[in-house]
Amino acid sequence: MAALKSGDIEAFLRKPDRSYSIFLFYGPDAGLAHERCRSLIAKLIDDPSDPFQLIRIDGDQLSSDPTKLQDEANTVGLFGTKRAISLRAGTKANQSSFDLLFEAPPLCPIVIEAGDLAPRHALRQAVEGCKFAITLPCYADEGRDLPRLIDDV
Repeated sequence: MAALKSGDIEAFLRKPDRSYSIFLFYGPDAGLAHERCRSLIAKLIDDPSDPFQLIRIDGDQLSSDPTKLQDEANTVGLFGTKRAISLRAGTKANQSSFDLLFEAPPLCPIVIEAGDLAPRHALRQAVEGCKFAITLPCYADEGRDLPRLIDDV
């Protein structure tokens, strides 16, 4: 089971472990989850503004084309460029859109930004049970985190 504790996430984002190819950011702090997704993506590819390097998929798009994620995840970048997928898990995305991802590591990393997922949520359980995927919870800062936060700012 690959799940980081809140205190270990910042160190992970500075130097991501490349043995993982699926990253799930979830939790009640949507702003923090979005910020951490952007930080990780910046480490994974050279130019996040390049639409050929960063493929953005909305989870609701998957309801109309469930194989889109699998197709994009296993497409090789043109001219050997690095690629990554940024996925915002929506309300309409069904689990079948994700199931194929956990059978074999995708060719390009997938960064999933989700809301507050319960421990028994199907996506969270699938990521936590996969050896090439990791969950990164995003909770609001607590009192003990404030000195580090002040130093970072």
